[in-house]
Amino acid sequence: MWTDEVASAVWTCASGRSHCDVLVDPEADAHVREWLHEGPGASAAVEASLLDPLFADAPERAPFVLRVPKEEFPLLERLAERACEEALAGLDQPRCVCGFIFTRLPLMQLRTTLTQALAITVEQTRYYFRYFDPRVFHHLMRLLCPEQLAMLLHGIDRWSFFLWDGRFVVHDVRHPGSRGLMPSSRFRLPLRMWRLLAAVEHFNATVALLARHRKPCAPPETERLFSDVCEALGAGLAQPHDVAEFVLWKQKHATTPSALPEWPRLCEQVRAGVPLSELLPVPTL
Repeated sequence: MWTDEVASAVWTCASGRSHCDVLVDPEADAHVREWLHEGPGASAAVEASLLDPLFADAPERAPFVLRVPKEEFPLLERLAERACEEALAGLDQPRCVCGFIFTRLPLMQLRTTLTQALAITVEQTRYYFRYFDPRVFHHLMRLLCPEQLAMLLHGIDRWSFFLWDGRFVVHDVRHPGSRGLMPSSRFRLPLRMWRLLAAVEHFNATVALLARHRKPCAPPETERLFSDVCEALGAGLAQPHDVAEFVLWKQKHATTPSALPEWPRLCEQVRAGVPLSELLPVPTL
């Protein structure tokens, strides 16, 4: 996506709004605040760090929201350009500029909503959930129903981000009967759905491997490829690189590796620590 296209996409998304909130993750770049202050408009933006339990002793490393007045569009444009560049770098690369959020919530209330969404409950167990990473959020829109997304993103009207092909996605959060929805602090998922979300890491590794083998996967192919990833997990694989090799082999040979007569023996060797790429009968390189 060219610079003017990025600017146009963000400006259109911000139409009718007084500000845009940008979610930034310093874990991807510890110097991102310095980068922000190298450009115009940073002094007019207000920052609020999420109360991330992982960084209770180092709050400067926690994700933060940057509320940018619409008048400071050059800063928004700069953030969008960086987000697009990070997206195009591939799904195996960390993302610092994660999402462009539109809400009527006061900034501190938005921080509370985003913080609460970091923890979800699955069968009475609480899990840490990095939902805001664009590499994860892309799947949330597909796997969660509108009511679940509304519970997770309580009070947020719109969430936008860049896909790995540079496309700018605008997702309007539907809040049907919003007054009766549970706040995100009580967000729960069934175990089956949590396992699907756990497969996202394997999906990202697979897309990255396919790209290195000149077999790019475009976002519209997500559902098909995700199904292949789940098949690999169901066949007994656990490591992202092994799952990726499984899918690559399937694409090259039009059949699944788990159909091989020697598959049970291969699985035993994989569990012993041998990479699947060294075991499959036809080299994947």
